[in-house]
Amino acid sequence: MLPQEAHCFQDRGVGRRLAREMADGGTAVLGQVLAGTGGVGKTQLAARYARDLLRSGEVDLLLWVTAVKREAVVAAYAQAAEDVLGITLADSEQAAARFLAWLEPRPPGGDGERGPGWMVVLDDLADPVDLLADPVTPRIALWPPAGPHGRTLVTTRRRDAVLTGHGHRCIDVGLFDRAESVAYLTQVLAGERGDSGNGARANVAQPPDCIARLAEDLGDLPLALSQAAAYLLETGLDCARYRALLAGRTRALARLLPEPGSLPDAQTVTLAATWSLSVDRADRMRPRGLASPLLVLIALLDPNGIPASVLTGKAACRYLARHRTGRDGPDEPDEPAAEDTVEAFDAVDALRALHRMHLVDHTPGVPHQAVRVHQLVQRSIRETLSRDRLDEAAVAAADALVEAWPEVERDPALGRALRANTDALRRVADGALWAGQAHDVIFRSANSVAAAGHYTHAMEQFGTLARQAAQRLGPDHRDTLRARLERAEMWAMSGHPLVAADELRQVVGDTARVCGRDDADTLRARHSLAHARALAEDVPGALVEFEQVLCDFQRELGDEAPETLGARSFLALWWGAAGDTAGAITALEQLVADREELLGRDHPELFWARHNLAAYRGRSGDTAGAVSAYEDLFADRERVLGPDHTDTLANRAEHAYWLRESGRNTEALFALERLVVDMERVLGTCHIELFGVQRSLAWCWEEAGDTAGSVLAHRQQLDDVRGAFGPDHAQTAEAAVTLTHALIGRGRELRDGSRTPPSDPERRTAMPEETSQPRPARLEQALACFNEARGLTDPEESPGVYGIILHDIADTYRDAHDLKEAVEHFRQAVSYKQQADNPSDLATTMTALANTLVAMGERTEAREVLEQLAAEVPKIGDTERRAAVLHNMALTYEELGRMGVERAYADAVSACRAVLALIDGASDPGWYASVLKDMGDVYDAQDMLPQAHAAYEEAVRYTRRIESTSTSLITVLIALGRTSRRLGKREGETTVSGDGAAVNGARFAAAPSQPRGASPDALSDAAPTPDAPPPDAPAPGDDES
Repeated sequence: MLPQEAHCFQDRGVGRRLAREMADGGTAVLGQVLAGTGGVGKTQLAARYARDLLRSGEVDLLLWVTAVKREAVVAAYAQAAEDVLGITLADSEQAAARFLAWLEPRPPGGDGERGPGWMVVLDDLADPVDLLADPVTPRIALWPPAGPHGRTLVTTRRRDAVLTGHGHRCIDVGLFDRAESVAYLTQVLAGERGDSGNGARANVAQPPDCIARLAEDLGDLPLALSQAAAYLLETGLDCARYRALLAGRTRALARLLPEPGSLPDAQTVTLAATWSLSVDRADRMRPRGLASPLLVLIALLDPNGIPASVLTGKAACRYLARHRTGRDGPDEPDEPAAEDTVEAFDAVDALRALHRMHLVDHTPGVPHQAVRVHQLVQRSIRETLSRDRLDEAAVAAADALVEAWPEVERDPALGRALRANTDALRRVADGALWAGQAHDVIFRSANSVAAAGHYTHAMEQFGTLARQAAQRLGPDHRDTLRARLERAEMWAMSGHPLVAADELRQVVGDTARVCGRDDADTLRARHSLAHARALAEDVPGALVEFEQVLCDFQRELGDEAPETLGARSFLALWWGAAGDTAGAITALEQLVADREELLGRDHPELFWARHNLAAYRGRSGDTAGAVSAYEDLFADRERVLGPDHTDTLANRAEHAYWLRESGRNTEALFALERLVVDMERVLGTCHIELFGVQRSLAWCWEEAGDTAGSVLAHRQQLDDVRGAFGPDHAQTAEAAVTLTHALIGRGRELRDGSRTPPSDPERRTAMPEETSQPRPARLEQALACFNEARGLTDPEESPGVYGIILHDIADTYRDAHDLKEAVEHFRQAVSYKQQADNPSDLATTMTALANTLVAMGERTEAREVLEQLAAEVPKIGDTERRAAVLHNMALTYEELGRMGVERAYADAVSACRAVLALIDGASDPGWYASVLKDMGDVYDAQDMLPQAHAAYEEAVRYTRRIESTSTSLITVLIALGRTSRRLGKREGETTVSGDGAAVNGARFAAAPSQPRGASPDALSDAAPTPDAPPPDAPAPGDDES
């Protein structure tokens, strides 16, 4: 008789596939097999297909057999022989043989009639061997024959190879997909009305999202969904409360499902009993007695993937040997006794047994996630264990994880899998891992997170460990102190060195109190504190602490201890950061030699010593050597650590940096683009190291001429960093600063109209053609960039930068001929720059303000600004920069003089004299000549022709010292000639003549060497008398020719 159809049966894709394959099979298919774990709905699918055939009239005979044993199949065939053929035989095997012979296809009769259409369903086949013949005994084969009018369908939990041989086809039946699960629960829970019989409401309106989460909790297993729904209907619980009970684990799973007498859809076994049968069968397979203890270990680990090495290592094998179950029947000669050692191949065979029974999915080709299991199978197994047995298994699983953990995590996928399995183990049996001390796997997992570069996540994990250790072991236990130390170190690595330093001071004090000042843990804490102080910019104090800690490590642990070598490495690094690049290089060269001798050429710590040495060689100026060193180091790291190791990725980042520093920007750009893709794949899109590489890539784009692409990249990164770390993190502030600088650069490019084409003609980032845009549009875009940068800058924290942005805005308004707005923004820029300690930058803005005021005709305020600027000039430390400011002041005073401002010309001359006192005419004749020319212009504007003539003559002498000076020399000579004519010089003098002979001769005239003159009067001194010559200029009338 066919099983009762499940309430709210779901039409599934696997059912439609079954119908297609059964229809297409013809004589080529000896049988169709539906295989899957208990509870996935194999029987229901087979029954629905059989009903459809009966309704369509395609079969005349349907035989449904519950094939849990061979005897049951034989008995069913014998009964069919009696019912269909009227044959009654004492020997059931013979009767079954007669029935199978009747099913054999035979030629049509004379009237063309075909044989009867039939279907045989062998449901829940326990062992495929039961259907095979035995040539030694009268036992016959029980597979129905193939034929055009017959169909055979087998359902089983097994997936032995014999099921798919000899023309049989197998369809794997899996779980419901989420949509099917939700549809089923929704229909069942909404389909009943009235009281359940015990006063509870039989149906409660359930929120759709809660139903979906319940389906997830139950792993989309059809049998679990049906029994859970029945429990909800029976008890009247709402979905949320039921989920809470499931998650709380205070009740066994069996108590959250119906009792055997209340199962839905005529089911006969509970969920737990369903799998118990499969476990018993797996234990009877070779190697006998290992499947159930192995499943116990599996029940404690990650259902989504367990590395094969965890379940086949020595720790797992020792556990299997201790808990091998009893075996039915005599031992076979090649099978070890129960107490013998279990080897890795035995564990693999046990895995295959569980796989064959559909209790696990074993995929050897995916070694890091080789074993998968349903979460409810795990729970059912765990709930059969006593507390002592559970704790013992948990420790064994933890030992197996530690054993499988490689010393160097070459493969990130393996590290992720081991961490996921540790997390799963701790969720179900964490207490067992704190017996007297924290199990190694707890710290190993957190350290693995840190090694993968996920510093913030690692910091959170160590914080949790510190709290748990304090509760379970006490605040002064070494493991508590260790967790606190590791958390503080992660604070520093994640960009919070000040927080780290505060915590480490407390850890140092507590560790010294508990363990002693010379204990290795105390010294390590002091070393970490020194590093945090250095990161927090207390480099001098950090260096003192590093040197003391190094001495203590050497005294307590010896020169060859890893801690001693590590202290030497950090000390060298911070020597270099403090400015002693040569000392850092010397120390790192010795460290490389020592580590290579002690650790070997392929040790990761040696690689780091080489890494740091290459960086400091680059900083010493040998950028090409740094590039070469990182190329060699990359080859070694990739070979030893693998391409996706964080150290290998860091190596690539440094290599790209030094490519850029050595002028190979295009190569750096392509290297960084590839690196960003790999880092996002390995580390995720929100990683602190990735953000640094993305910033470097954005700057490469800008250097390649793609300022628009650079701004877009920096803007996107700011959004990513803010989302990852929050608005107050140091990384967020750094991202805002880099975007600000990129916006300033982009705004200046738009304003100035200069656009450098990218060095890569195939750049993928689209860039507008600024040069083809109207100037007003470009200026408007420039203002937008500057204003965005202004919005990113805190004027109180960064008044200097804020003033720079205001200056750029003012320049843009000035270019747009909006002088009123320009002046207002220049005034604001001056106000903010006065709060910053940068007199040179302040002078630039004050000069621009004065010039703009002159352009507006605001002579009085312009004069006041220049007087204020004069007080700032002595504060400018750089002599060349101070001279440039004075030169600009002279030009502005000259403009005021032309506007009739009293003493402006005298101040212009004084400014020029001050410039000439600061610059060296011998080393920079062009600038010296330019100042003399400007001084001559000032004298000429006052009609002080002798002084103007002398200044122009001296300007000619210095201009002749410059290569390719024809244009500038002609300009000076023309000025000199005009002055000479006005002085009434006689015709033919070599200063300049009406026929321009001196101008034409300037191209080959050589100027004599002229020493630097005496310092002129200071800017505050009175203006020179009209007959006073400029410094280094001959007196009027001297013959220069």
